[in-house]
Amino acid sequence: MTLFCERARSAQAGFDLSAANAVPIGQICRRLDGIPLALELAAARVRVLGAHQIAERLDDRFRLLKGGARSSVPRHQTLRATVDWSHELLPVPERIALRRLSAFPGSFDLDAAEAVVGDDAGPAAVGGFEVLDLLSRLVDKSLIGVEGGNVDVRYRLLETVREYASEKLADAGETEAAHRRHRDFYLALAERYPFQEFRNHTIAAQRVADANHDSFRSALDWSLDHGEDDVALRLANFLWPYWLFTRPEEGADWLSRTLAASSDEESPYRADPLLGQAMLLQQLGGTDLGHIERLLDDARAMAVRTGFVSRAHLSEFFLGELAAIRGDAKAADRFLHTALEGFGTGDVPIGSAWCHHALGWLALEGGDLMQAEAHFNQTADLVGRAEWDERIRIHALAGLAVVAAAAADPARARSLADEAVTSARLLPVRPTLVMSLVRAAEVAALTGDSMEGALRELLGVLDDLGRSSWTADAIEMAVLVHNGEDREVAAARLLGASRALRNAAGGPIDGNATLAGRLRACREHLRQDLGPEALTEHEAEGAAMSVRDVLAFALEGLDGP
Repeated sequence: MTLFCERARSAQAGFDLSAANAVPIGQICRRLDGIPLALELAAARVRVLGAHQIAERLDDRFRLLKGGARSSVPRHQTLRATVDWSHELLPVPERIALRRLSAFPGSFDLDAAEAVVGDDAGPAAVGGFEVLDLLSRLVDKSLIGVEGGNVDVRYRLLETVREYASEKLADAGETEAAHRRHRDFYLALAERYPFQEFRNHTIAAQRVADANHDSFRSALDWSLDHGEDDVALRLANFLWPYWLFTRPEEGADWLSRTLAASSDEESPYRADPLLGQAMLLQQLGGTDLGHIERLLDDARAMAVRTGFVSRAHLSEFFLGELAAIRGDAKAADRFLHTALEGFGTGDVPIGSAWCHHALGWLALEGGDLMQAEAHFNQTADLVGRAEWDERIRIHALAGLAVVAAAAADPARARSLADEAVTSARLLPVRPTLVMSLVRAAEVAALTGDSMEGALRELLGVLDDLGRSSWTADAIEMAVLVHNGEDREVAAARLLGASRALRNAAGGPIDGNATLAGRLRACREHLRQDLGPEALTEHEAEGAAMSVRDVLAFALEGLDGP
């Protein structure tokens, strides 16, 4: 940013970095990869464009950044001339590799590069074994960056180089072939880590999706643009559980697009995206629960018709969770036991573990602490040693912590809650940490301890995760803290926000079963203290706030009036 600002001041007297232009200048520096010449050329444009306008036009940087840098030698007066000059110095095999690597929108590993660059046929043949040498030479020439150090090394083209190489790929008539090889590689990678199979739901799959999400997006886009609907559905099969835990809004949009594009209503690949769409919509809130139930019913019926029995049991599990949200304990119990029986018959212990976990919460909300503890212990007993078991183990610990707190065993409750949070911090799965912090704060509330430590961390990591029920849990506990500190107006606003979130999710607006009584008492105290009309007004103000604003407001209140 220093170089950009220095050159901008040379172009326009009085130019300076400010709060108004800091963000677009940061975008300019990042998107131009810190290349000095590119920054000089961009800075020269401040004579006629604002920083926001320059940042917005960087998708066509080779037309935007030409001329204007008086300190450059003539042949470097445009960014294109510089990149052209560098490109002409490359041997032919390196040019071929560079243009094919432009198919990657983000970082990639050696296996992916070999699949996309390697092509043993035709005049532009590059053998798979040559790719590592070509990558090494392009790294040495600073055309490709290396990420990750000594562990899981990945590569990335500078954005400026990628745009240029993409043009060269089109000039060579190889765009279609390179992007197809790219898509095929990521389809094969997705099907190597089937997220939706409970027994294969590993942390390894989470890491694969995290590292390659840009390429999975690109593969989905390419498949949809080329009318290859079943391939898009197969990719969505892999990604929807990942989206559920990381990017619910984006995931819901992708599933809507892939399902709408699919012309085969009986495709065996539709069941999982239907199930995923139902769960993502439920998580985001604001969707009629009847519509979500119909999606789950359709997914279950399709799974049965196409022979994917485990998917049918998964649909039954989610139907049970949905019934619990609606407050229909009998239906929830029926669906969860049906799923439990199916997972047991199919020897899917992790599926059985999740069923016991859900049944534990159903029992806890019904006031049966002994039954809840038995189900949570069953959950823990079914956990093995594979990576994917760690997440459900943490859920079991958190459930047992709440049971212990409700049973007036504060020492055990604190110990279990601390173990759950400590273990969750080690996983690359933020929702598991969110859940464990929710339960830790809940345990603190039940045992009379201070909730502020767990609540402060929780509000800091929640952000806009899309988990409306967990967000409501966090805000409800903030209500109790604020009310206890005689900040009634803030408590009323937060209460209105939490009730709106509960309503959008289709659940009871008085909060989860363990804290509902305290929240009702808190609301009655606020009604008496503020008056009915003022309470209604402040609750409406909170209900109108965005999730992000509510979280920031709640967190700010924990730091003092």
